[in-house]
Amino acid sequence: MFSAVILPVAATCCLSPQTVAAPRHALVESQIPFAQDFLREACAQPGNQLFSPISIHTALAMAAEGARGETAAELEKLLRLKAGSAGPRFSKLATELEAPHRVDRGRETRDRAYALATPNALFVHQGLELETPFRNTLQNSFRAEPHRVDFGKPDAARSVIHKWIEKATFSKIRTILTPDLPTPDTRLVLANAVYLKAAWWQPFEKSFSQEGRFRVTAKSDVKATFMRESRELEYLETPLAHVVAIPYEQQALSMVVVLPKESHGLAQLLASESMEKWIARGEECRVNLQLPRFQLSVTTDLKEPLQRLGVKTAFDSEKADFSGMTKQERLFIGFALHKAIIRVDEEGTEASAATVVGMLKSAVSSRPPVQFSADHPFLFFLRHERTGLVLFAGCVADPAAAGK
Repeated sequence: MFSAVILPVAATCCLSPQTVAAPRHALVESQIPFAQDFLREACAQPGNQLFSPISIHTALAMAAEGARGETAAELEKLLRLKAGSAGPRFSKLATELEAPHRVDRGRETRDRAYALATPNALFVHQGLELETPFRNTLQNSFRAEPHRVDFGKPDAARSVIHKWIEKATFSKIRTILTPDLPTPDTRLVLANAVYLKAAWWQPFEKSFSQEGRFRVTAKSDVKATFMRESRELEYLETPLAHVVAIPYEQQALSMVVVLPKESHGLAQLLASESMEKWIARGEECRVNLQLPRFQLSVTTDLKEPLQRLGVKTAFDSEKADFSGMTKQERLFIGFALHKAIIRVDEEGTEASAATVVGMLKSAVSSRPPVQFSADHPFLFFLRHERTGLVLFAGCVADPAAAGK
């Protein structure tokens, strides 16, 4: 990891959201509401939660390109994308995410301030002919790499998909499909992967880290290692939460940490406030920060949460309409899985995610420093500064329960 200079101290510290918004990509208007919907669904479940909004959003957007009728309407409503608008937006997004971030560090010059990859892939059953517009959009706009596989041999097909995911996530995610997937009836699998590795703009000093107690519930706590620093950070306060943004190298990315004011106020926070409010720009302020190290690994079956969010006909073998993909066979979504992992420590963050959607055939300031001690359940987001997109999101309910 690389060391970095400290940002200049701000002359004032404002504790309310600012009117100046982050740079916004065209997809932000659709992705942020989708991310909030899914965050509420995820965090309604017990324990740690982690997902990549951009990964799930992209995989479903690819499926929506081939949907028609009521199926398309449900997906478009969830994704906040109108028919025909997704392809150009995702094409532009890929260009912006891959744009170089020049970093001059004396003797060393690097092209980018972080490592980020967001590839897509298309696994098509041998003999299945895709509709030309659908195939072209996925290959040209989504840059989905096509692969021909024989789903009549599920083990071999699963191996091909897993090898692609392993390569796309730099070996951080090796498996996502269960042993019973794909089935011989699978005709198409849409896949997205996200890999991110970034060093903090100002690394935490390891010698300052110390053990403490994290309040999991009103009656129980766990031991955690807290990273500790006093530094100038972007800070804002909402009626229910304290929010800080911790920058990564060259401020190209940031981790937004949303800490409920009440020790167990996460449910009220999610019900009452919006993600737009949390990722709004604050102003620099000296913050005495305590943040636990954490490492999460979460696998999510997307079917039930997506159905609760209104996507129902897509999973119905009799009602689904994906005729924009192929007219050779009737298809429906048979499975949709998501897996995400993250490690946050004194040096920075490494995170990966993969989503697969399987189509089956039918049948500074003068005031005192702000105290920010994340010693009870909190939300976090990894924000891409240039576009305003949220790459990863989750809630830490128990930092000691790694991978649970």
